[in-house]
Amino acid sequence: MKITATLLFLFFSQILFAQNDFVVLQKRGRTIERYFTGNNITVYTKDNFLISGNIKKCVLDTIFLEIPITRDIPTMFGVVQDTTGYTSYKLPISQVKLIPARRWNTAKVGNMLVQGGILVGGILLLNKVHFSNNPNANYIFQFFSAGAINVAMAFIRPFGKGKPAGYHIGKKYQLVMLKVSNP
Repeated sequence: MKITATLLFLFFSQILFAQNDFVVLQKRGRTIERYFTGNNITVYTKDNFLISGNIKKCVLDTIFLEIPITRDIPTMFGVVQDTTGYTSYKLPISQVKLIPARRWNTAKVGNMLVQGGILVGGILLLNKVHFSNNPNANYIFQFFSAGAINVAMAFIRPFGKGKPAGYHIGKKYQLVMLKVSNP
């Protein structure tokens, strides 16, 4: 009986914040994504700034974000980036231009196919080259050629990066603030 009474007391004495205002990304009226308090969000503004942070609250068509401040911290093994603090940022929904999405586009697929062709072709060509007079030259040649193939794969992008794939806010996609909490 004591345990039941204690649990009931704790249950009813807790202040529940189950419903807060949140932001919904819609495509022609259908919900694609929901952003609640505590979620991370990454957006491009109309000024082409990339803003990424944790949502603290949503009030009156404004998203309040908590953005980490990272700095280079010297250690005995070198320099590492570490989060030294957080700053607040007020982002009006009307300033959001694009929400990046992790999806494949034709530029990514084309670049991947070209890079795979460079890798396979380079390996096939490397295996055909032999120096009969100096066997150590084969190892040195293959070592430097493998490095050259890696550099080529990193920098050769015939289709470019293109625009960041994502949801362009406008006619098709909309950010809508849903007000659920009491005033």
